[in-house]
Amino acid sequence: MIENITKLIRENSAELILNNHAIKNEYKETVISETGNLIISQLKKEFSKGNIAGLTEILNSNGNLLNNKIVLEMVSNFSESLSAKFELNNNDAEHISQNLIPAVIHQLISKTNDPNDDSFNIQGLLSNLGGGGFLGMFKNFLS
Repeated sequence: MIENITKLIRENSAELILNNHAIKNEYKETVISETGNLIISQLKKEFSKGNIAGLTEILNSNGNLLNNKIVLEMVSNFSESLSAKFELNNNDAEHISQNLIPAVIHQLISKTNDPNDDSFNIQGLLSNLGGGGFLGMFKNFLS
């Protein structure tokens, strides 16, 4: 799953990371990795807390992901990480975070919901998040 999320990040990061002069060249690959790790760890955290409603809200989101509490927390955490670890000023960090995280999450949702795209599926996503016993409950919740 991390490989597929990293691919989504690369697809969305040309302007925001790879061609961004505010990010030092030696940090660019690490920023991409950090983005994927943050998204996965936040989703795992929410799943382990049993926040099925919050995760379902993301999966069923048709609108602005910046209205979702989980996505907002990801954006905030990523912005803080960019400032602290990669020497970005707050404005640049916020701009990158507010544009990259929702774009990647939106594509993740689209690919998960697309029956013709097998790069992501709900069972695979849930098992990677530690679904175990929650998998049946989550499926029932979605039904």
